[in-house]
Amino acid sequence: MTVQFTRPRHEHNALYLNRIDRTISNALNEHPRTLAVRVDLHLPLSSNDEFDRDIPCLHYDKSRLISRFIDAFKAKVKADLKRKHRAGKRVHPCSPRYVWCRERNSSDNDHFHILILLNKDTYHCLGDYQRDGNLASMIIGAWASTLGWGDDEIGRLVHFPEKPSYYIDKNNADYYLQLESVFNRASYLAKKITKCYGEGHRTFGTSSR
Repeated sequence: MTVQFTRPRHEHNALYLNRIDRTISNALNEHPRTLAVRVDLHLPLSSNDEFDRDIPCLHYDKSRLISRFIDAFKAKVKADLKRKHRAGKRVHPCSPRYVWCRERNSSDNDHFHILILLNKDTYHCLGDYQRDGNLASMIIGAWASTLGWGDDEIGRLVHFPEKPSYYIDKNNADYYLQLESVFNRASYLAKKITKCYGEGHRTFGTSSR
């Protein structure tokens, strides 16, 4: 796949763009109909936390936070598919893939931008953010598990930006337009500005395959 993002607003890291391109390609090779979801994950400020508690996970390698989130999310997907199978529903294989970056603007704390890629035959939308049992609640629950919070407390730290979901269908007449839209949206994660280099923590990562 060779897609060029259009009208870049920021300078981008070419290596990161290549890795985004490869991750999307890997997803489509396994799931010709792919759902792409953008989500932002925020960290609490322990000094101003409204729940007045220490957050031990903030002392970990911040790259490990994302690894823990991805592991928690994959576990929720696996459990969800098992529940559907036991209920006699048709279950499609789903191998979640992802792209993430760590950034910091004017805040004292970091935040993460993530692109999650899933089999559209398994998950076709996020669902109601305020209800359980859908993709949105699984993402919120995975971040809650990562931070050691309850799902009802974590909502303010998980943000789904405007138009968070995209579809890519290899058999659709608009396939290349769909592909370009996802790549352009994902290229935001490769911008150089607001990345915190030289702190000993990774600022970008993707699925390994």
